[in-house]
Amino acid sequence: MKPWLNKGAREISLADATDYERQVEARDDIGDNAQDGTTANATSDGHTLAGLSCTKYGGPTDEVAKEMVYWSDITSDSQFVSPFKKEGEGETKYMTFEPDGGGWNNIRMAMETVVALAHATGRTLVMPPEQRMYLLGKGKKEHKKHFGFGDFYHLESLSDEHKGLDIISMEEFLKREAMSGNLRNRTSGIVTFPPGNRTNWDGESNNEITKLKDYTT
Repeated sequence: MKPWLNKGAREISLADATDYERQVEARDDIGDNAQDGTTANATSDGHTLAGLSCTKYGGPTDEVAKEMVYWSDITSDSQFVSPFKKEGEGETKYMTFEPDGGGWNNIRMAMETVVALAHATGRTLVMPPEQRMYLLGKGKKEHKKHFGFGDFYHLESLSDEHKGLDIISMEEFLKREAMSGNLRNRTSGIVTFPPGNRTNWDGESNNEITKLKDYTT
């Protein structure tokens, strides 16, 4: 079993990753740096990427951890604009979606896929309203029960930093398109408005959210 593989598929030995004495010697300095943000990497455009240090938890040193890459920041991606993207009044295309019904990792991966699809197809991504998510919000009564992706991601920064990616809330979408009479029934062609002419659906029950889903699909 290979405990760690680097981005070039060169095996990192278990001894390299768990050399306790070496970890202890570097732990305090690296751990402190990670806490104050000095281990973060700055990209060419000045955007700071969060760092990750496992040393203080007995994991590999920062040097070894550099070989374990989950993703890398490709500066040119921020300038990508889909050839399918249309701008101008009445030209904007949208993509709506529903959060995955599984646990958080399923929810996260589905959302990341949708972001990539919206970027590639040049559509403005409409985020679903805050709602209950499976296995989240099971704490005490005073804890938050309804969640939106903005609780976990810096969506505004993501949109600002990518020239070809636009992200808006469901409320903004409904105000911009639905309440302006731009949405029509696919069968009859009649202009339709959101249930109850509502635009803010954050924190509603699953039954209420279903009404919105039926309207937007």
